Amino acid sequence: MKDIQTYEIAAEEGAFISFPRNIRAQLDGTAATVDLIPSIVLDEPTDIIDRDINPKINEILGGAKPIVEANRLMRVHLDFIHAFVIQEEFIQLVDIPEEDIKNIPRIDGGATYPFLRVVNSKWKRGLQDYQGRDDPQLHHFKFLSMETHIDVLSQIGGIEWLEN
Repeated sequence: MKDIQTYEIAAEEGAFISFPRNIRAQLDGTAATVDLIPSIVLDEPTDIIDRDINPKINEILGGAKPIVEANRLMRVHLDFIHAFVIQEEFIQLVDIPEEDIKNIPRIDGGATYPFLRVVNSKWKRGLQDYQGRDDPQLHHFKFLSMETHIDVLSQIGGIEWLEN
């Protein structure tokens, strides 16, 4: 049982009611801040593309409601970073194995919860002992948005909600 990788919510449950639209990250040496910005679906449809340029796109997307950034964000402060990987959503350098997908925490049973701690991480277990593999303060965190995934081996310095 010890070698099974699992996922748990890394911040207070219920903090997200929608999947993040965007992630902003700033790396400074071995520290970073990661902003998870929830999404809002606007009520009013909008013209997606200038009708004169590509009317077929508007025909396909006509009446679509835009998804925009919410007015608040979760800022996560990370310290003692050992590794920091940013990847587009379809790249799988540090992936979620297919067999793990059904057991991932979700927002109200829907989208994957966007800020996870990977328990018994295969990635962390791949470190040498002198690189922090056995350090109980070092964790594998996974940040997810509509376009980007970030995986980090680090410690949490703090979490706060701010205006966006």
